[in-house]
Amino acid sequence: MRLKLFSTLAVLGLLLSSAHDADAAKRRPRWAEKDKEVEQKQAPNGCKKKCKPKKCEEPCDGREECIGCGPGMGMCDEKIPPAFNAPARIDTVCSWDVFGSASFIYWHAAQHGMSLALTRDSESPSNRKEIFQDFEYNPGFKVAFGGSLRNHDDDWVGMIEYTRLHFSTSRKATRPEGDDSQMRASDLFINEFSLEGIDVLVASDLERLNSKWRCNLDIVDLELLRPYYQGRMLVVKPNASLRFGWLNQKINGSYETTQINLIFDQSPAFHSNVKHRSRSWFVGPRAGVDVKWELGKGFRIANSLNAALLYQRFKVRSKIFEYEDATVLDSTIRAKQSHVTPNFDIGTGLGWGSYLGDSRVHLDFLAAYEFNYFWNQNAIRETVDAHATTVYTGSTAHKRGDLFYHGLTLTARLDF
Repeated sequence: MRLKLFSTLAVLGLLLSSAHDADAAKRRPRWAEKDKEVEQKQAPNGCKKKCKPKKCEEPCDGREECIGCGPGMGMCDEKIPPAFNAPARIDTVCSWDVFGSASFIYWHAAQHGMSLALTRDSESPSNRKEIFQDFEYNPGFKVAFGGSLRNHDDDWVGMIEYTRLHFSTSRKATRPEGDDSQMRASDLFINEFSLEGIDVLVASDLERLNSKWRCNLDIVDLELLRPYYQGRMLVVKPNASLRFGWLNQKINGSYETTQINLIFDQSPAFHSNVKHRSRSWFVGPRAGVDVKWELGKGFRIANSLNAALLYQRFKVRSKIFEYEDATVLDSTIRAKQSHVTPNFDIGTGLGWGSYLGDSRVHLDFLAAYEFNYFWNQNAIRETVDAHATTVYTGSTAHKRGDLFYHGLTLTARLDF
């Protein structure tokens, strides 16, 4: 009798449990069912298959759909965490979380203290014209590689970038027509040599002049940054980096004189060659911020502002050869200098980017105009002027001139 009672109670309990499970299944929310379906559809590498982007349930800032939305781009209102600067790095799925970029740069380079000569016309002696080294736009490139720091929980990004711009410019000049016209050389073409134990200053009236300036800039930046949302369509990217590199310059010239004005006399014409060289390396901290304003449809306005303080070491050599028949007069100046050099760069441009392949890759293009300013770089002119001042009090030494670049930068980047 007791056995039959226990058997009946057990069957009744099983029936009640089954009814409860069926009722719970009916009350399960739809999102739970969707999550279960996604978990059952695992990719071979363990990544969940990601659905194609869908339209927002509510319009994003008046737009019909969220084209251009996603990590590192625009966000819908309901996706913004309150009171927190949400990470805004480009976040591809089922990928290595790395990126590479290549840039074509077309920059104009110029430097203070690059005057070559001063001319005076015979018809208007009071009108003088200063001749400078030519400055031009020149091509170069940048390459960068980086990625997400996977072991960090705050979505930091590390990258290394290399910038290269090597160029040369030439300038030719001749004395204006007229018996009383003059073309007087600047300190870059003035020489001091020893003649029979007497220091002599060569301050030449030139017949013709050729000059070539070569400048090689190589920069490496090791950068750490963290992009974050400051607003729904505003992304801020502060960065800190170590900048180092090399900056080498050469000024080679030749000139022919009609006469040599010595301190004590005049002599026949000379043919001269000059070779100035400055080699330097630099290293120092750099910090800045990039700001981009998402316009929608993947387009954005991008701005950058960075500053660096660099320790720079210079080696300068200036060599001038004077030829008079078979006589060769040779003068060489050498100097070593160290300075702390400020460096400042700023840029603005328009870009476009989009996720592709079910968000497995992200492609981005940017066209920007940049300015890059290096203080106190013309060590050649400072060294030559200081040397000329020691033997000719009428010469005024120039301060170390600044070097500055500006121009177009076209960049393509791929995150994968």
